[in-house]
Amino acid sequence: MRIELSEKDDGFQKLYGVMLAIYYAVLVGLAIYWFSLSDYYQLFQTFANMALPVVYLLVYRILGLKRTFKLEAVILAFTFMAYSLGVAGRWYHIVPYYDKIMHALSGAFTMFLALPAFYWLKSEKKIKSEDCALAVAFCLCATLAVAGIWEIVEYIINLVTGIDLQNVAASGVGDTMQDMIVCLAGALFMLIPMLGYYRRGKAGFLMDAVFAFCRNNPGLYAKQAD
Repeated sequence: MRIELSEKDDGFQKLYGVMLAIYYAVLVGLAIYWFSLSDYYQLFQTFANMALPVVYLLVYRILGLKRTFKLEAVILAFTFMAYSLGVAGRWYHIVPYYDKIMHALSGAFTMFLALPAFYWLKSEKKIKSEDCALAVAFCLCATLAVAGIWEIVEYIINLVTGIDLQNVAASGVGDTMQDMIVCLAGALFMLIPMLGYYRRGKAGFLMDAVFAFCRNNPGLYAKQAD
């Protein structure tokens, strides 16, 4: 599959390649382990995780986007922790509070990924310091919306399969509310780099990864004609 690359972020291509090799090496090891135990449900989960990077590439190709390896490295790292280790490796069941840690990280992750969507929807595509309040409000609302949708999906899975992902039997609504709260906490933590950028004009790694995507795909952010 050939996808147009961005020259500006080729420096992160090697890092992404190393991360991808580690990603698949861990999943292959897990696949062998679950096959040896004849745990075909976990084996399916492992193979599903193997497909995720390919899905990301398909999204780029279908939408005609240029790849941004700095941003892809962040996405792959989150995917590895949340799904490869959490689901395929069962860390959600093994590591104490891992579920809450990942919900907090998902809040931070969604918070900064919502920023390109904000500028895509904004009529004037130019990034300005005056955008700060509206951008923060939009990203916070997007984060809580995604968290709410995720809990709805878990509820539907429980209705269809009987798998209690929300741990309702043991905690009632407590687990769901805690997930939402730590997700919000993660999103609020992202205010530090966001406010740092809008107030001082200094973009850290995460913010620069977001704006690198915007720079690499100017077709999405061309100013709309009057």
